[in-house]
Amino acid sequence: MSMRKAVCLLVVLSGVAFNSARAQGVGEVSYVEGVGTVQQQGGATRILGRGVVVNQGDVITTAPKSFAIVRLADGTAMTLRPSTQLAITHFDFKPQTSPDASVGSMVLSLLRGGLRTVTGLIPKRNLDAARINTPSATIGIRGTEMDTRLCKDDSCFTEMTHGTAAKPRAPNVPLASARVARIEGRVTVRSVDGKEHLIGLGASVYAGDTVVTGPASYAVLGFRDQSRVTVQPATQLKVEDFVFDDTKPEEGRFLLNLIKGGLRAITGIVGSANHDHVSIRTASATIGIRGTGGDAFEGDGGFQASTWEGTLVVKENATGAELEMALGVTVAIESNGHLHTIPVYTHAQGPRPDTVVIDWAKMWARQSVEDHSDGLWVQVITGPVHVVPYPGGENGAVDSGSREIVFCDAAGSLCVFPAFVPPFFNDETPDPLKPLRIDLISEIKPSGIDAVCSH
Repeated sequence: MSMRKAVCLLVVLSGVAFNSARAQGVGEVSYVEGVGTVQQQGGATRILGRGVVVNQGDVITTAPKSFAIVRLADGTAMTLRPSTQLAITHFDFKPQTSPDASVGSMVLSLLRGGLRTVTGLIPKRNLDAARINTPSATIGIRGTEMDTRLCKDDSCFTEMTHGTAAKPRAPNVPLASARVARIEGRVTVRSVDGKEHLIGLGASVYAGDTVVTGPASYAVLGFRDQSRVTVQPATQLKVEDFVFDDTKPEEGRFLLNLIKGGLRAITGIVGSANHDHVSIRTASATIGIRGTGGDAFEGDGGFQASTWEGTLVVKENATGAELEMALGVTVAIESNGHLHTIPVYTHAQGPRPDTVVIDWAKMWARQSVEDHSDGLWVQVITGPVHVVPYPGGENGAVDSGSREIVFCDAAGSLCVFPAFVPPFFNDETPDPLKPLRIDLISEIKPSGIDAVCSH
C-alpha cells in the first residue's frame, strides 16, 4: 500500500470514529503529537490518541513538547498546548432548527497551560452559554477565536527565552471603533462580509459594521474618541468610517450612515478638534456636527433632526440646501418635500447618550504589564470576549475585541489591557481547524475517497 493511500485510510477511519464519537460522547480527539491522557473523574486513565471519545467530566492532559486537537459536537475546536490540563466541566448540545433557538451550554476549565479555541454553535446562539474557567478569571466566549495562556512560576518567561517566540512584541492597539456601553433587548451587528451576530454589553463595533436593533431594543455605543451614540429601536446604523489617534486628533474621521431608524449622538474629541471631519448621512440629508448633541431619524415618515446641545448643519441631499440649527430647533424633510423647520421632534427613543456613565479608561486604556507576569493572558483573534476576574468580580472585568490582549493578575483582583503583546504568543501552536496532517478530510467529503486516494 502506498504512503498516500495509507494516510487516506487513516483519515477515513478517523472520520468514521468522529461520527461515532458524536453519538457516544461530547466530542473526539482529532490529532495528537506527543503524549497525553484522558481521565474521567474517578475512572481509568486512557492514552490520548486520534479518535478517542471525550465525555463531560473528562480531564485532558498533554505532556511537555506535546499537543492535541479536540473537536466538540457543536463545532468547537481546541488545540491544547504542551503541559496543558483542561476539564470538560459541562457540555450540553441540542441542535435546534430555529436560528434564534438556544442550542445548549458549555463550561471548560483550564487548570494549567494554554489552548487555542475556535468556538462553535453554542455561544453563537446564546451570548452567556459558554465560558472557560481558570484560576484567575472566567472568560465569557461569544463566538470567538482566541489563544489563552496561564502563566505561573516563570513558565511563560522560560518559553520566551528558549526561542519559541522569535518575533518582537508589538503594541496592543485596539482596532474597534466603539464598544457597547449599555444595551437593551436584541441587538446584532452585520459585518462587511454580510455575516450577522448577536452582541452584548461590552461588545466591539468596527468600521464597516452595521448595528441592527430590534423593535424594542437599543444600544449605546462609546467610541474611542469619547463620542457617544444611542442606536434607537428598529434602526440600522452603519459605522462608515472611524479613524482616531489621540496624538493627532485633528486628523481623525467620524462618519455614520443612518440607513433607517433613529439615533441620538454627542460628539467627542474628533468633533472638537475638527468638526468638518464628523458627519451623519441619511438617504435624505447629511448632518454636519459642530461639537454637538442631537437626534436624527430617517424612515417612512421622512427625515427629522433636532439638537439639544450646540448646533447642527443639515444639508438636503436632493437640492444641496443647507440650514444651521440652533439649540432646540427641529428640521424635517417629508416625502416629496424640502428642508424646513417644525415645532417638535417626534422620534426620540432610548436614553440621551450624555446621561450614560462610561468608564473610558477601563474601556480603552492600556496598562504597563511585564511580558511574563504570572496570571491569565488572553489573545483574542476574533472577538468578542468578556473576562471577569475573581474574586475581583465585574468591577474588575473587561471586554475585548479582535486582535486585542487581556491580562488578569494571578490573584484575580482585576483584568487590564496590556500596552504590548507578549512575545510568547508568537509560537507555532496550530490552528485547530487547520491541522496539517488531517486536511485530507476536507478533500474526501466533496470528492470521495477514490478521487483523493487514486493517485
